[in-house]
Amino acid sequence: MKPRVVVAALFATVAGAVAGPGVAHAGPDADAKDPYAYGCTGNASVVASAPVITNAGATLGTAYLWYSWSCGTNWSAVRASVNSNGVGQLTTNTVKASYPFEWQPYTWTGYFVAGSRSWSDMIYAPTSCVTANVFIQLGNGDVGEAYLTDPTC
Repeated sequence: MKPRVVVAALFATVAGAVAGPGVAHAGPDADAKDPYAYGCTGNASVVASAPVITNAGATLGTAYLWYSWSCGTNWSAVRASVNSNGVGQLTTNTVKASYPFEWQPYTWTGYFVAGSRSWSDMIYAPTSCVTANVFIQLGNGDVGEAYLTDPTC
């Protein structure tokens, strides 16, 4: 799997490449594809979001569950609101909770700054319940988590 994290300091430079043109294809062939590279972000909406919070109550970022109307797909994403202060991880797990079950995990590991983001591959699920479990781990070992459910579930 190719790395796909956008660091805030590089966002202005990279944003054009990340949101660049793609050809959206609705259907099961969109499964396990990058939503940006596959062209499914133009007609997409955030259907759920939540803060990524540690057990101590600190907010480390925000988790998002996306749905593409043109592709019939979901994916999860995370945006850090803090610096990693060492090697950290941004993890997104998107799950289709009905048969045939599917899981699209993605973990990016490295140094990140506030504003950095990462996302999972897509799950084709136009009529299925989709959930996401999102984590941010900092260089000091602190971990925050968020759980999201599509409101149509």
